[in-house]
Amino acid sequence: MKQSLLSLAFSLSLLSTASSANINTCDIEFNYDLNIDNQQVIIAKKQKELVKFSTSNDLYLEGTKQSLNAEQQELVNQMADGYRAIVPLVANVAAEAAELGIKAATLTMNALFAENPELNQEFLTKLDGISERIKVHINETTLNGSAFSEDGLDQELEQEIESLVEKAITESSRGLIASALSGIFSGDEQEMKDFELRMEMFEQDIESQIEAEAAKIEIEAEKLCNQVKSLDEIETKLQKVLPDYSKYNLIRAE
Repeated sequence: MKQSLLSLAFSLSLLSTASSANINTCDIEFNYDLNIDNQQVIIAKKQKELVKFSTSNDLYLEGTKQSLNAEQQELVNQMADGYRAIVPLVANVAAEAAELGIKAATLTMNALFAENPELNQEFLTKLDGISERIKVHINETTLNGSAFSEDGLDQELEQEIESLVEKAITESSRGLIASALSGIFSGDEQEMKDFELRMEMFEQDIESQIEAEAAKIEIEAEKLCNQVKSLDEIETKLQKVLPDYSKYNLIRAE
């Protein structure tokens, strides 16, 4: 029981961190760095600007302004507006997931380590640090896909979380064993029953508190998935009508 709760608490905080994310049946891939500055959308790779949509939706490919006909311009308008809408959505889903992960972890840690506040705070501080690192790369104006796809930040964070979970489970198991032995040697069966009841109530309490919020995040993730699919379709159309754009396949969704 403890392992499933701890795993849930920590994994939720990484719900939306990977550039290749799986949301139900939607696979999303974005391996570039996207920045929105005063409504100007800049997409880069290894600090090299590849695509830019100006505030007036002019299209620049590697610094060169493109001359567009009406059909091409309409697709560019849709692309630019799509990116402006998607980045805040990604940030919102990531922030809500991180907050929910921290909430679940806090409830779990408080229950498991109520008698060891220093250890409790150590775990929560580390989890807060992971959440803040995610926000550096995913926020309302920034989506650094390359940090996760190429720099290995997703694997690094995953390893940190796995290490944290293992330590938490080890420490909590020691406490549970100590409590169990105490009940056995004291012969106090009621103490054991009370302990089991507290753990069962705790499990029900934390599940009831996070399930509703997790369901809301899932709904937002579905909306995001649909918008990304739409943006991918628009990009495919632009590739067909604008030859110079055909080599760019920035976002993919299935």
